[in-house]
Amino acid sequence: MERRAFVATALAAFAGSGCLGSDEQLARVSWVSLRNDTDTAYDATLTILKEEETVFSEQYRLGTGRESSKTLVESPVSRSGDYTIRARVGDAERELDATAHTEGDETCVGVRFVVIDGGSFVTDTIKSTQQC
Repeated sequence: MERRAFVATALAAFAGSGCLGSDEQLARVSWVSLRNDTDTAYDATLTILKEEETVFSEQYRLGTGRESSKTLVESPVSRSGDYTIRARVGDAERELDATAHTEGDETCVGVRFVVIDGGSFVTDTIKSTQQC
């Protein structure tokens, strides 16, 4: 009887710690695209945060030519998590919560940020899929 009580207490403590059955949906960042739709070249910074900690940060030159105006970053992080994806050009910044764009078993998120006239950002495409 003591063994059953011990097991029941241990399971209750474990479940209370948040280790069983989390309702939180996590995301994998499958890809991020940066594109420049202007006649001016820009330096863009792509940053990915996991719980307020930077886990990826790179700077890219977005030119004005057909090939130099875009950058595709595939699998910038290797694991699922609660990610914030942030793109910055000069004073313009755009960010999104990757987990807010998951749906059911579609937990792989891809996003395209586009620089438009005046150097501001728009989020052109946000896509969730089952496979990264």
